[in-house]
Amino acid sequence: MDSTVPSAVTVKHLSKSFSDGLASRVCVLEDISFSIKRGEIVGVIGPSGCGKSTLLRIICGVLSSDSGEISVLDRPEGNRKGYAAYVPQGTALLDWQTLWNNALLGWRIARGRAEDAKLRQRAQALFDRFGLTKIAHRYPNHCSGGERQRAALIRALLTPAPILVLDEPVAAIDHITRAQIYETLFAIVEDKGQAGRELTVVIVSHDPEELLFLCDRILVISQRPATIIKTLDVPFSRPRDSNLKFTSAFVDFKKTLWGLIS
Repeated sequence: MDSTVPSAVTVKHLSKSFSDGLASRVCVLEDISFSIKRGEIVGVIGPSGCGKSTLLRIICGVLSSDSGEISVLDRPEGNRKGYAAYVPQGTALLDWQTLWNNALLGWRIARGRAEDAKLRQRAQALFDRFGLTKIAHRYPNHCSGGERQRAALIRALLTPAPILVLDEPVAAIDHITRAQIYETLFAIVEDKGQAGRELTVVIVSHDPEELLFLCDRILVISQRPATIIKTLDVPFSRPRDSNLKFTSAFVDFKKTLWGLIS
């Protein structure tokens, strides 16, 4: 990406530890540094339990770091809540609200008021795009896992936040449905008109192929205490066609990534 593009996220020498419930602390993140440009899609991959979700929560302002510096859109730690829309591993939908009302909830909280006609039009377009229009009136417990995850992604897209943070939101869904959801999501991200703004995306996944297909760069994280052991620039231009996954260049790059995480 062009070096003149300003940063959306800047992390310098970040460390984070947690109490082990006894008398000591466990270091989860150690001396993490990286930068993400505005409009960039960056993947994070590493072993289970290495601290990837902790890193995402710090970016979103849900957790604070022990040491180091982090800024989001030039806003320092303690002054960045609301600038990142976080989609967790679980959907975090409200069971007593319909998919439609769940999807609009983030915008209502961020803006402190009911939606207007323009937002409802955007929401309808996203429900159409994700194939949820016919079930928008349903409650989450009457929907499949894939349908609930689509609603959670729509909620994030409808918030005004310029950064989209995805913590394996479709990991529990079958591979084919997961690929379909991500292809729809990232086609929307590419279309700034439908997304409503330019989006910077940070995504955690355990699937190297998924990240290679979706991302501009990939941060490879070590075992805990986590450090960044490699940053890979993905050499495929966006937008991408699903046939890319079957090319020799893609397969070779996937082998390289597997070698770093295995």
